[in-house]
Amino acid sequence: MSMATGSPSRSRGRQEPSAEINVTPLVDVMLVLLVIFMITAPTLQKDSFDIKLPQTKGGGLAGSKPATQQSVSIDETGVVHFGGHKFSLKEAETQLPRLLAGRQQTPVILKAYRGLPYERVVALMYIIRQSGVKDILIAVETYSGAEGGTR
Repeated sequence: MSMATGSPSRSRGRQEPSAEINVTPLVDVMLVLLVIFMITAPTLQKDSFDIKLPQTKGGGLAGSKPATQQSVSIDETGVVHFGGHKFSLKEAETQLPRLLAGRQQTPVILKAYRGLPYERVVALMYIIRQSGVKDILIAVETYSGAEGGTR
């Protein structure tokens, strides 16, 4: 029997160090991150709170969604939300005209909590109109006649 004697770098099972970078794990991680961002990105919205909108029968109006949107929301406690700002209905009288300056030609989508008194919704519509906005769209949820009913 013969025994191999030689330098350790030439013995079987031992590899020499390589100067190349293995990018396969990096590509795998980047693809996983891409998939995660593709799934989570549509769920992110400017309005991070949920408002229960009034319900109505039928579908939306064709072409009613403007190319650029701006929405003003009022939640169940009466707090007005616009562009990441929060303020009371009283503060909205001074804040909304300032924040809507230069954007009066773009329609405003009004999202109001369904249990909110009508008086507050009309007051907010008046404030938006006084800010110079001509078109106010009111957001609603649709339901079929079988699911919902008159409330």
